[in-house]
Amino acid sequence: MKYFITLFISLYFSIVTKADYRNMTLSELLCKADYGAIGNIVKLDNNYFYLKVEQYVLNELSIDTLVIKRFENWTCRYRKESYKLGQKELVFFKKSNYVVKEFEFLGYGAGDEYELPIINDTVKYR
Repeated sequence: MKYFITLFISLYFSIVTKADYRNMTLSELLCKADYGAIGNIVKLDNNYFYLKVEQYVLNELSIDTLVIKRFENWTCRYRKESYKLGQKELVFFKKSNYVVKEFEFLGYGAGDEYELPIINDTVKYR
């Protein structure tokens, strides 16, 4: 009986919990992100990177340098390369808040898949 109860509880929680993580596909990023931009990193600080926009690819803003919250490494996901000045990227992001004027631009996704490095005019997609 203990075996049956343990099996039942294990199955129940494996179905109900949403603790898994998978990379978002490029099509999901295009459909779900609010904005997308291509640009170069021109400034770095502890919490943000500053992207000088060359071109918007998804919904345009009247901002030429975006201040985007940096991706922070966590147990199941980490950024393979550190941030570098001059690095060219395609970035998908959203506003943290749409109700009040104070907001941040956040990368769309739980991992770092929203930052796609551009190397020799080729987007590096995992």
